[in-house]
Parts: sequence; C-alpha cells; structure tokens
Amino acid sequence: MLTLLVATLLGQEALAYDVTERLALGGTLAMATQCQQVSGAGDENKCGAAAALMPDLTLNLTDRDQVYLLFDFALGNDLNADSPFALAPWAASLEEDVQDINGSNRSYLLVATYSHDFQFADDHGLRFTGGILDTGAFLDQNAYASDENTQFMNVAFANSHSSYLPTYDPGGAMEWRYQDWALSAVGLNGEENEAGEPFSYYAAGLAYRLGTAWGEGNYRLMYFTTTPDFAAGPGSGLDRAEGAVLSLDQELGSDWGVFLRLVWQGDALLGDYIARYTGGLNVLGTAWGRAQDNLGLALGYLEGPAGDTSPAEGEALAAPPDEPSLASTWIGEAYYRFVAMDWLALSADIQYMNDRYRAGEDVRGWVFGLRATLDF
Repeated sequence: MLTLLVATLLGQEALAYDVTERLALGGTLAMATQCQQVSGAGDENKCGAAAALMPDLTLNLTDRDQVYLLFDFALGNDLNADSPFALAPWAASLEEDVQDINGSNRSYLLVATYSHDFQFADDHGLRFTGGILDTGAFLDQNAYASDENTQFMNVAFANSHSSYLPTYDPGGAMEWRYQDWALSAVGLNGEENEAGEPFSYYAAGLAYRLGTAWGEGNYRLMYFTTTPDFAAGPGSGLDRAEGAVLSLDQELGSDWGVFLRLVWQGDALLGDYIARYTGGLNVLGTAWGRAQDNLGLALGYLEGPAGDTSPAEGEALAAPPDEPSLASTWIGEAYYRFVAMDWLALSADIQYMNDRYRAGEDVRGWVFGLRATLDF
C-alpha cells in the first residue's frame, strides 16, 4: 500500500491499481486542519488536525460475486474530540472512531462484505450483501451532500457517519434496481446504543431517478426503526427508535444543482435531534474556467428533543441528564473545492454553528478549515 501511495504522489493518474483481472487495490488519503472561534463554553478557541488513510480491496470472485474490504488508519481527531459544538466539524472516521469501533473490539476495519448479483436484464438487477456494512453505501445517498472527504465536512450534511444512520456494524443489505427505480433495505446488529445496550437497526429506502429539461434528479424516501430494546433516554426505560428521511438532489442546468434532506424522529432518538432540515446549492466552476472545481453552500436547522421532562402522574422524576438540554442548532457551511489533478483536490471550508440550550449558555462560533484529498 505504501508503494501505491508513493506512486500516486509522484503523479500516477489511475484511481485504482489492478493487481489482476479480478483484484483491485485503491483508496483515499484525506487530511484536514480546522480552527474554531467560539463564543460560550469557555470561549474555546483552538485548532486541530487529522489524517485518514482509507485503503480498499475489491476481489471479483466471479462476474456476479464480489468481496470488498475497507480499512481506515487515522491519525489525530481534528476538532471533533474537543469541539463544544453538538455537531462534529468533520464527519470523517478519525483516530478515536477507528479504535474499538462501536464497542466491537474491532479496530481499523470499517467494511468487510460479500455480495452476489442477480442480473435479469440490462436495466433490472438484484444484489444481496452481507458482512460489516457501511449503511451510507445503500441508503440516504445524495449527489451533493454525502461525502465528507470531497463535499461538505460537517456531519449535518454527510450521510456516512450520521447518528440516525448507524454504520460499520454486522448485517445484511438488499438492493433492487429496475429502470429508474431503486429499492434498498438494510438490517444491522447494533453493538450498543448510548446507554451501552445492544440493539438491532432496520431501514428501507425507495429512490426514483427523474430526467427533466433541467437535468437529472434523484428523489428518495427512507424509513428506519430499531428493536424495542433501544434506550429512550435517562430514566425513561426502553423504547423503539424510528424515523423517516426525505432526500433529493436536482440538477438545474449543466452548472447548478440543489439538494434537500429532511429527517424526523420519534421521542426515542438516534443522536441528539428530533428533526433535521438541511439544504443547499452546488455550483460548478465552468463560469470561471474551472469546470472540475465546485462551490458548495448549505444551511440547516436541527431541532432538539422536546423540553418537557415532567413525569407522568404517579411516576418519580427522572434524574437530570449529565449535560444541558439541547434545544436547537443552526448550521451554515460553504466550501470551495479546487481540483489540482485527477487524483488531488484541495478544499477551503467555513462553518457557522449556533447551539441553543434550554438552560445554560448557548454556544456559537465559526470553524475555518483546509482539506486535501488524494484518490489512488
């Protein structure tokens, strides 16, 4: 793998290395540094940096059988470990994330899957996948807001490490595609929830690809739920977490595109928010002679859990949570991605976040970042 990385840095333009006709090696090296200026939470103004090397291996056993492995060797945690904001400024899987992944005693290995395809026609197929899954590969994809290494950095605009989309756990997935329709379903064995208890997670998504005079658009609806042994919160016992996601992206001509992602949950939460409303704009650099570059702009409002924690009649008052109750978060992000070579892209990123709490001091401020991504 070191040989591949050196070859990449010296100018190799191929985005993968074919060892044999059926075996290919590739991957991504992502590096970032971010600095925050914070008001509230002790005015924690600081900087951080991190790098993640993510090599992958694809072995095509037959024309319809495939083994895929993805590793992540990370150094540093950027601002994620020290940031006072509720949202991670960089949604990548960093040093703390890739050790003892999800409490499984597994480190560095993110994905290990076996897939089998059934091809009924050129535009009709079915795939089954089992192993350690990246759920973001099957659900909640978005053309402009999915990948934290090439698009928006904040976790609010990425799907690969989102709290309502648990990932890197054992499970199975099904993908059915027919013409412009796609149906996906995933079942995961969640290692543990925030209360340290095991649970199971299930999700299904329906997507439709629409061709218009403006360009291509993708419209998706997703539902997710857990088994009833999911912890609903401090002192509230066990309950089923469930929710729905509406996600779309639409081209507006050859140089523009928009996206929208709406998420609603019940009282038992995966993550910190009962609702998420995010959307944004993508602009290609054609107008200024940089057709491979792009500019991304996004805004979001995320609503915290209901603030009424008074007990029902005859019930004891639950112990207060260890942290103040989060009421809402406003988030804005803009980035410019400069494609230096086919295998190298540099990004400048700026974020603004405002966390409002029902009690205690609000936290707001800016995060400024630089990111480099190498594909090999």
